[in-house]
Amino acid sequence: MINLFAKAFYRIIITFFHINLSFPGGVLQNLKRMISAHKHDKAMGIDCCVSLDAVSTYNTLPDQAQRILGLCKFSTNDVFVDIGCSTGRVLCIAQSLGVKQAVGIEINPKYAKRAEINTAITSKLYGAHCKILCANAAETTCDDGTYYYLFNPFSRNIIRSALTLIKQTLDRNPRKIKIIYSLPMFCDEIDVLPWLKRAPENMLPKIDNFIVWESAQAGEDTQK
Repeated sequence: MINLFAKAFYRIIITFFHINLSFPGGVLQNLKRMISAHKHDKAMGIDCCVSLDAVSTYNTLPDQAQRILGLCKFSTNDVFVDIGCSTGRVLCIAQSLGVKQAVGIEINPKYAKRAEINTAITSKLYGAHCKILCANAAETTCDDGTYYYLFNPFSRNIIRSALTLIKQTLDRNPRKIKIIYSLPMFCDEIDVLPWLKRAPENMLPKIDNFIVWESAQAGEDTQK
């Protein structure tokens, strides 16, 4: 009993520590964020905090994800791809907002398994199928994605590799895409790419730190 309590307390401390690193605001504000995230996950029937080791999971907070994805105006033809999906919270929210399919890429097997469990629950609720790929984001992508989401998950080199893979999918399957980058530490890597431009969503008033890019017209030679 004591051991279970100690593990639960450890999970709370680690999660709180990571929220404080990732989001601005004081201790009280971030404590409220953590409690709100837990309530949201519980209401959806999912569990996004599975780590009991020294490296906890990083997930976009629910209210932030809902505001960001709410700007997307998803259609039933959209395929939403979360690159570095952790335990799947953003995928679950995308499913609830009407995408055709959600795809998560996660290298950690424990987190990928939890993402599978979580998105299976929301698939039953909202009807949007979800596929989780336990793979390296520098080597794996989704060929038919229309929205690609990143939450400051990687080093600069992995960001470059992930973008290269997305560009290759456009060469094979020309289409309109958007890339959403939350907490965009390496936005300069995307701004220099000639096949992407900042999207109109960036002109809207917002309180969250994210940037949206969109591709050129489908079928256009983006290298010219």
